[in-house]
Amino acid sequence: MYTLISLNPTITITGTGEASSFSRATINRDRQNILSISPAASDQEMANRDTISHHRKIDESHTQQVNRLHALFFDKGFPEAGKVYKLHTKGGRAAAIEACFGTDRSLAPSKRIAKELSMQLTLLEELQERGEKQLAKIVRSDDRTATLLGSIPGVGLKTIASFIAFVGDIGRFHSAKQLAAYCGLVPRVYQSGQRDAARKITKEGQAALRGYLIESVFAMMRTSFDFPLKRKYEEFRERMGARKAAVAIARKLVMMMYSMLKHGTIFTVGDIAERMEVVAYHARKNLRAVGQYNKIRKSCKAYPEMITATNSMVINELGVFTICN
Repeated sequence: MYTLISLNPTITITGTGEASSFSRATINRDRQNILSISPAASDQEMANRDTISHHRKIDESHTQQVNRLHALFFDKGFPEAGKVYKLHTKGGRAAAIEACFGTDRSLAPSKRIAKELSMQLTLLEELQERGEKQLAKIVRSDDRTATLLGSIPGVGLKTIASFIAFVGDIGRFHSAKQLAAYCGLVPRVYQSGQRDAARKITKEGQAALRGYLIESVFAMMRTSFDFPLKRKYEEFRERMGARKAAVAIARKLVMMMYSMLKHGTIFTVGDIAERMEVVAYHARKNLRAVGQYNKIRKSCKAYPEMITATNSMVINELGVFTICN
């Protein structure tokens, strides 16, 4: 019995003596899909990546603290607190604490804990606000990428900044599949003899970028209008659940972003009525700490060329540009 582990952690090959046979061609097939090699980042790119990763950890800490506060209210018999009050705001938390715990001495320890959690959340929110200003600087440094990616419903400040920081020049990647692998959004491949099975995503690569991409999918689902990519998520959700569906759509999103950045095309859809909804969405879209999306694209000198390139592209079944691999 032997086990061969490739240099790429996404592939494991096992077998037993002569009964297992595999060829170099089999191991190397879809190599550009599997490997996620990218040139070394510049000092500025490394600094931007540190900023993104740090900001992501603050976001995760904030979510954990909000969950702890939710759990405290629930344990003490106030499960409705999270629905009635906005626990992600300082004022909402203060109102919830007073309304639920009040002056009841038996609940005094819980009230003290809730206040301390609220204080920690307030500090994290201040750090988030500072962090968003840093992310805004990253976004402003590349108005072309900001204009292209910002045109996608649900894609906001954090995702754009992460893409600029971790991906940079799209020319570094020779295919959309390689970029998806770099983001850790491709399935882990298991090979044993003649058996070839795909498992969960590799989660290799850039965790912060992958996390914000998945969050963008959920933000996309909260938009008030309909379009093909949103409907595809609903189709996947019925089959595999919300989380897996979001990961699957995030992979499609990355491949679409690759095509958009490579060809200089903005997001569009085939249906005329839905296209008008997208235009209206752009008019009201606001990127926190940056401003209205329309201001960004109007300041981009290459915007007229982007429109021309977009109009010349073929629309696929998802209502987005033909993806080039």
